[in-house]
Amino acid sequence: MLERIREGALKMGIALPEDAAEKMLRFHELLMRANEQFNLTRVPDDPKEAADRNFLDSLAPLAQKGLMDGCAALLDLGSGAGFPGIPLSILMPGTHVVLLDALDKRVKFLQSVENTLLLIVVVSV
Repeated sequence: MLERIREGALKMGIALPEDAAEKMLRFHELLMRANEQFNLTRVPDDPKEAADRNFLDSLAPLAQKGLMDGCAALLDLGSGAGFPGIPLSILMPGTHVVLLDALDKRVKFLQSVENTLLLIVVVSV
């Protein structure tokens, strides 16, 4: 899955910071574990599908030249399990990311991801 994320991002013209793919893999592991308990979202069993559908799709705005340049804040409305907000926050550490969701179980999960991955995001209901 790591290589799929790295290669996919490269094909999209996105340079990943050194630890970004590892953080995304860790996020995927946290999501799989939490999903068994809370049914947060459909998590693809196939690592290639998870890399493509969850992570690379989330990074698509970064592939559009100039679209995210100077982006100081980002709102992921209806964040659900954290896509695209978490992957974008990994690649845009200087951007203020707000993850907004109405379900308490998702908010608690997103807060745990924020703490585990040492991300600076705001999670709220």
